[in-house]
Amino acid sequence: MHMNIDGAGWGMECDEDGHVVFENNGDAVSSAIRSKLSSGATIYLSGCNTASEFFWNNNNNITKALSKELPGVRVSGNVLPAIGNTFGFLVPLCPLGPTKNWGFKRTYVNGVKK
Repeated sequence: MHMNIDGAGWGMECDEDGHVVFENNGDAVSSAIRSKLSSGATIYLSGCNTASEFFWNNNNNITKALSKELPGVRVSGNVLPAIGNTFGFLVPLCPLGPTKNWGFKRTYVNGVKK
């Protein structure tokens, strides 16, 4: 599972053990952000299919995996391709007005679908 963060060709992915890591250096995403989150925080992974569940990968996805690594944090993602006003093929990303994203969302807490 891969999620491009900034249009630069790298982002987050699940490693072979199912941990969410930065693709460029393998560092754990949860370690980088845990201390910066307030109690009851929500994270939204706005990329396409970030919360899609398929039987061929045991219904795992990057949103579910990150929610397991950040206990008590609500992590949401898109079930299908999302539509937004940011063009990800441009580097740097080019938003048209305030960032918007529309899609069918799914939320997990502690790896459990809410």
